[in-house]
Amino acid sequence: MIYPMFAIVLLIFCVGVLNLYWRVTSVMKRKVRARYYKVFHSNGAEIPERILAGSRNFANLFEVPLLFLITCTVIIAMDMQSPTFVALAWLFVVSRVVHSVIHMSYNHILHRMLVFNLGFFSVLAMWVMLILRIQ
Repeated sequence: MIYPMFAIVLLIFCVGVLNLYWRVTSVMKRKVRARYYKVFHSNGAEIPERILAGSRNFANLFEVPLLFLITCTVIIAMDMQSPTFVALAWLFVVSRVVHSVIHMSYNHILHRMLVFNLGFFSVLAMWVMLILRIQ
């Protein structure tokens, strides 16, 4: 379980570093004013879609992945690891990587939604399995 957890942490840092690069570059190329990043308000100025999608994707990585990390921590703490939990954990990781790639590249909504829901329901399945095993 620790390896899928590390993979999600690594994804978060990779997306964070990529966002930092895009933000610095956008200011240096004068596509976005530095003031925008102060409170993320454009005052009507057009912000490049890459910047908006990257920022939203980074924020997404602190939503459902938090539930995933908590679930994995509980599974490890209660010594309940199993091949099914590990498979669901890796399914979640792969879905989040693919989701991030789609979101920050061609950003097709249907593709992104399908992959997001695959990961979303894998975490739900982990929680349901966890609760059923506790009883």
